[in-house]
Amino acid sequence: MIYVACGFYLWLLGVALLGEWKTARSLFRAPWLGYAVLIECLQIAHLFTAINPQFSRTFLAASVLCAGGVVGFKVLRTPLKAKQLPAMSPFLWFGLLFAVAWLAFRPVFNIATQKIVNYDVGYYYLQTIAWTTAFPIVPGLGNLLLHLGFNQSAFLAPAFLDSLGPRLWGYSLLGGVLPWLGLSLSIFALVQGVCALFVMRRRLEPIEKAYAISLPAWIYTLLINNISGNSPDIALACLQIHLFSCFASFLAARGSKAIRLQLSELIILSALTICVKLNSVFFSAAIGLLSIGVALTRIGAPRLFRGKQAIYATLAVLVLCLPWAARGIIVSGYPLFPSTALVAPVAWRVPKSDVSNFYDITVDWGRQPYPDLAKVRNTFAWVPEFLQRNWEMTD
Repeated sequence: MIYVACGFYLWLLGVALLGEWKTARSLFRAPWLGYAVLIECLQIAHLFTAINPQFSRTFLAASVLCAGGVVGFKVLRTPLKAKQLPAMSPFLWFGLLFAVAWLAFRPVFNIATQKIVNYDVGYYYLQTIAWTTAFPIVPGLGNLLLHLGFNQSAFLAPAFLDSLGPRLWGYSLLGGVLPWLGLSLSIFALVQGVCALFVMRRRLEPIEKAYAISLPAWIYTLLINNISGNSPDIALACLQIHLFSCFASFLAARGSKAIRLQLSELIILSALTICVKLNSVFFSAAIGLLSIGVALTRIGAPRLFRGKQAIYATLAVLVLCLPWAARGIIVSGYPLFPSTALVAPVAWRVPKSDVSNFYDITVDWGRQPYPDLAKVRNTFAWVPEFLQRNWEMTD
């Protein structure tokens, strides 16, 4: 039930932002936009207060009431019409959705409750969450331990959810929420594809087709990631799969309104993935720039910037990225830590030589654990071993 509750909560936040509740966009897109809303709010809140039980319970109640009120207003204002109902009974539709969610829950739960084998959990994951739940963001925290200088907003969601119960009551379990969500939606899209052949009166929308095809990617994510460790890599992998699915759907969009709306969503999701973990910057930038290029080619600049979607998307990105950059400056003095490309003139800044050395270590380790420095820095001989190592993770 905890996964269903988390999924519904994210959906509620997303629908309040998205403005739609009765289309496939609502089911497949809204929960991820809801995750963006959650990260936005927690990034700002943590500048002023600890993400402790008192804050978390107050925020949960307030966000549910506000989002529920907005969604309730939308439902009353634009009720479902008879032609918008699926050919199958709504009870059967919800029954299938619940059955798929339960089917996906079993393997995710089993993986999420396995032994924690990622040593980073004890080294700095739990420390980061402990600092987050105990204090507002601490200036110069990276001086205590360089790993605490990482500006990864993925830790805010586990800190928030874990504060709602006993200490670390569901750290491992909650690491499976996003993988469960993606796997459930992918299987449900596949089920709907089968049903479309027999009982549904409509074709699958592009986002549903994209999700149905993405099932192997979700399974692969479950196999290679240590979900029980609740690593930021888990949230990042899920967001990247969803982002690519939305991009594939965007390529099939028709009409200037649909293109503007989906482009805005892609830009917000691209910014979110960077806030979750900085090493996604090239992937996110590529998706964002390609999407803008496609939109300009199809509808041209005048129609692209017509309406308010561009303004809303810009504001959403600023609300995401500005607090995120501020958080980086506060914890280490570097908004792009461990990169020294940008440096803030603050008294608590981590020494630049330490950050540069840490950057080299981080890059080397990403290419090859316990690296052969001559191999990883001077040649590309590490690439075959890197690919083989990632393939073997699925065994």
